[in-house]
Amino acid sequence: MSLGIACMAILWLLSFLLKQRKAKRESRQPLLETLKNAAAGSEQWRDLGVYVAGLALAEIDYTSGLNHLSEQSARQFGLGECAVALPRERIHATFHMDDRAELIPRIAASLDPDGAGWFGMDHRVVWPTGEVRWLRVRKQVFFEGEGSSRRPVRAILATFDITTEKAAEARLQLFEKVINNMHDVVMITDAEFIDEPGPRIVYVNPAFTKMTGYTAEESLGKSPRFLQGQKSCRMERDKIRVAMQNNESVKVEITDYRKDGTEIEVEFEIIPVAGANGSVTHWVSIQRDVTDRKKAEKILRQNAGLFSTLIAQAPIGTYVVDAQLQIQQINAQALPIFATVQPLIGRDLNEVMSILWGPEVGGQCADIFRNTLATGERYISPRFTELRHDLGITETYEWETQRMTLPDGQYGVVCYFQEVTERVRLAEAVTASQERMRLATEATGVGIWEWNILTNVIRWDAQMFRLYGVPATEDGMVSYETWSHAVLSEDLAHQEAVMQATLQQKGRSTREFRILRVGDGEVRIINSVETVRTNLDGKTEWLVGSNLDVTDLRQAAQKLRQAKEAAENANRSKDRFLAILSHELRTPLTPVLMIASALEHDLDLRPAVREEMSMIRRNIEMETKLIDDLLDVSRIASGKLELHVEPLDLNGAVQHVCSICRPQLLGQEIQLTLDLCADTGFFQADPARFEQVLWNVVKNAVKFTARNGKIHIQSQRLTPTRAEIRITDNGVGIPPEMMPRIFDAFEQGDLRITRQFGGLGLGLAISKALIELHGGAIRAESLGAGQGATFIIEVPVTALPVDALERPSAPQSAKLAALRLLVVEDHADTSRALKVLLTQEGFQVTTADNASSALRRAGEDSFDFIVSDIGLPDASGYELMTRIQAIQPLRGIAMSGYGMEADVRQSLAAGFSEHLVKPIKIPQLVAAIQRLAGG
Repeated sequence: MSLGIACMAILWLLSFLLKQRKAKRESRQPLLETLKNAAAGSEQWRDLGVYVAGLALAEIDYTSGLNHLSEQSARQFGLGECAVALPRERIHATFHMDDRAELIPRIAASLDPDGAGWFGMDHRVVWPTGEVRWLRVRKQVFFEGEGSSRRPVRAILATFDITTEKAAEARLQLFEKVINNMHDVVMITDAEFIDEPGPRIVYVNPAFTKMTGYTAEESLGKSPRFLQGQKSCRMERDKIRVAMQNNESVKVEITDYRKDGTEIEVEFEIIPVAGANGSVTHWVSIQRDVTDRKKAEKILRQNAGLFSTLIAQAPIGTYVVDAQLQIQQINAQALPIFATVQPLIGRDLNEVMSILWGPEVGGQCADIFRNTLATGERYISPRFTELRHDLGITETYEWETQRMTLPDGQYGVVCYFQEVTERVRLAEAVTASQERMRLATEATGVGIWEWNILTNVIRWDAQMFRLYGVPATEDGMVSYETWSHAVLSEDLAHQEAVMQATLQQKGRSTREFRILRVGDGEVRIINSVETVRTNLDGKTEWLVGSNLDVTDLRQAAQKLRQAKEAAENANRSKDRFLAILSHELRTPLTPVLMIASALEHDLDLRPAVREEMSMIRRNIEMETKLIDDLLDVSRIASGKLELHVEPLDLNGAVQHVCSICRPQLLGQEIQLTLDLCADTGFFQADPARFEQVLWNVVKNAVKFTARNGKIHIQSQRLTPTRAEIRITDNGVGIPPEMMPRIFDAFEQGDLRITRQFGGLGLGLAISKALIELHGGAIRAESLGAGQGATFIIEVPVTALPVDALERPSAPQSAKLAALRLLVVEDHADTSRALKVLLTQEGFQVTTADNASSALRRAGEDSFDFIVSDIGLPDASGYELMTRIQAIQPLRGIAMSGYGMEADVRQSLAAGFSEHLVKPIKIPQLVAAIQRLAGG
């Protein structure tokens, strides 16, 4: 606040008003008395002029036409230092040109024989030096004769130089205008009482009424305490009281109450004003409404809590370090890994890593975090197998680091990790099992058996005895019961049925069954393959087969399946986590974005405040863009990104994107030139996605080009079916070693460039995937660092006839003022912001915070449209849209933090006509309503 200037202005204003009123009262009576006495005899006028300090007298002789000026009078008219007699015309010549139009008629009126002969006026005179002075003039004209012969003969003229007073009045008017136009509240109280009832208000400016609802008349004479109430902090009030007792300035924040009873958060500073004797006579306070700022701070605190909740709910081990590389947060999945490091929160990362992995390896890990924090470069670790120094065992991990913006606005690093020691062991076990099977086969490790069906003789080889844990016989002969007693009873009947079928069909069969191995009682899984052999007569004589113990292989395969399912579940959890993260981050951003966007254009706010609102809006939109990029990467990776193609004019798309980027170009004073080939052709594309590609590339060119740089965009037809767009800049360029990775996700090139420009490094990766989905290609060229860069986008084109591009004309704008909206939103801040801002747009708005209340309101009143959130507490927005149609048919607009293609399809299927992804701005919502109203 400009407290010094404001307080000086107020102090000057008070003192001047008091002095002026006193001066007027003291000066008016001597002037009148002087004129009265002068009228009694002209020979006394000189003595009177000397007696009245600063008062100049003159006598006008209308018979001779001369004005007899005293010394003081001559000086005031700028006509010398001595008494002088001059013609009236000479006196009139000193009158200021701007005052003559009023002066001359009034002088003439004073000479009217039928009048009183009195003249009084404040006017300016111009001295020969060009200096302008203000005079307060009073004149009494004396007449002789009666009736028609009555005529003026002489007059007494008294003048007083009021130039200083007029200058003071001008300054007074200036200060009054400044104070009355201040957005901050100015309040002045006396200083007579500190105890109850307290100082009384003697002045408030118009901003006071705007902030509190109380007029000046309702406030003057009262104690400022009448604005306080239940939530006014006692501690802050005591702070004010102590400051007043000590005649000191104080700055506080307190909860006051408006005239309508609503709360208002006020920040103000109270300053003592001392009188001539040094004692405090008044208190001046400059007050500001900080309610919106308090709400924004509350939302930031809520976001911090939400951030902690999301970290806690991450499906894998997750922890966060802050800008000082200290452990800030950790979720439950990660805590067991750090069980030996307690307390953990607030500990230096380098110290923690050294405890886990030793100074050397721990230091290397900390350096990776440090590099991610400084450069924004994502790190994905190769399989990490090291000795845990705290546990004395070797463990294996998969982990990665990413830089992220924390709720306090600073950068931090988040680490995602999984302990995969057992999974690696299982994989090694499978490999070992396969090797054992190979060796067993090579060394006749497979058990071989044969069964003579005619003689019922069964012979096993040595490996068969080892498989079943049965002591080997000298001749290898065994009974059928040796095998059947080993097979688990629940498997035996099926195995015998398979063998009988094989015998009957004289074929071949493969089967698996479980046995209880003799000796150690272990259950093993046996894979059996058997084939029927016939004799010369064609009769079945032998059933020959092999047995292989596949227990380890099957168990390993089962564990691999489980590990695969776990990985797939983790991937699905990651997708759900990203979707929930997007939704939960977008929802609280919606009211902030709407309010900031509205306040950005509120002319009642100071320019500095509007600029702050613009900064908040830009940063929210930047956060939204980062969320969209993360979701796009997920869509692309899962193959769920859908295109909605239509014929697109390449040149038109380029020009549209350039118009979007024009503010950034102007801000950096970058020269943009276009060289667009007239017959570039048309491209079957999703317009929004293709313009996203162009925007990413042009934005990169602007981002990496210095102020006063140049960007050149060229389109040309390569072949009848191919065209290209080249975006060339003279910016920082691309080092050769970075060129192969320039389109990789989270890749941002040189670390110094990353530190300077920031970002996630997703734009070019998304652009490459989108262009390839369109059947095109994108590549980059650069001569090296500092040599600029060129991005070439090549796409398939056709020579489409003009009528193929015709679109139905846009509906005419509907009159929206009378539209009745039912707004359903359970987020209180968003609901309140929507109601206020949509009402300002002219809509009739009714709100509901859940599906039940929305259905009740739909049954009580009629509406034109419904605007509904999807995630309601008692039912989804989809269910609400379906049920409300039974009450009254309404077209609807869905609002959601979920924006995947499946979410949009579900909204449309439920009956919504539009699906808007949070955070949204009011112009975006109004445009959607206009489309519905026009369609």
